[in-house]
Amino acid sequence: MTTNLHEAVKELIISYKERLEYTPEDEKLLLKLWEAYWKKKNGNLHGDEKVLAGAILWRYSSDNHLWEEDELWRQMSLADMLQVRGKTIGNNASEIRDVLKI
Repeated sequence: MTTNLHEAVKELIISYKERLEYTPEDEKLLLKLWEAYWKKKNGNLHGDEKVLAGAILWRYSSDNHLWEEDELWRQMSLADMLQVRGKTIGNNASEIRDVLKI
């Protein structure tokens, strides 16, 4: 199950590349962020892959101020796109920040 979750989140992040129009460099950094979080938590994550993917995307957007220029990168837009609650991805993004000490 956990390996499937790991791959499912990666695939979701990659699947939004065209819609969010992010660069290959962005993709590399997004996947690096996901890998770091996964490794730090030793794969011991509970949650829906959409929520985790949304949290990674929002953490990246927030840290790089992407949401200021492109409304698709805003928390609620990401939540709508993934069909999850904005507050949920926000809470998970905060946990990512705390775990990785960003």
